[in-house]
Amino acid sequence: MEPINPFVSGQAGNTTSIQQIGSYNAATSAIEGHSSASLIDQSGSRNRAVQAIDGHNSALLLVQGGSNNSVVQASRGDNNFQLVGVSGNNNNVGYVQVGSNLAGVLDVRNSVNTNVVAIQTPSSGNFMMPSGLNGLSNANVVIVPGRMYVLPNRRAY
Repeated sequence: MEPINPFVSGQAGNTTSIQQIGSYNAATSAIEGHSSASLIDQSGSRNRAVQAIDGHNSALLLVQGGSNNSVVQASRGDNNFQLVGVSGNNNNVGYVQVGSNLAGVLDVRNSVNTNVVAIQTPSSGNFMMPSGLNGLSNANVVIVPGRMYVLPNRRAY
């Protein structure tokens, strides 16, 4: 995979864009480095999101629908890209990248009472990590380089 080109030329500032529609939404974004981007777009009610970028020329994108979902995204390294999409109800999603030149997409669609944790490191071979999870119910999902585990969620809601 080729490194992601800078979003802007030179030592320009960082970009954060947050759009929330509905009630009780919360969003946080923290960026360090140059030419990085962060986008949070939420709709529904009681959704929460946290994003963080540490490095240069990296991007974190999040789109949430449904209600009562929580998402945490973190990327440490240079030239990383992350896209997370979440819909459904009562889902918790975490996506962490540690290393440089990493890219991935995590799509948790139409799921209910599901917990997803995805970790991407250089042992992923710097390849894009696409993961589409559709229609999960009462599940715990762990995604690590080369493996994905789906376990039943025994916690009562």
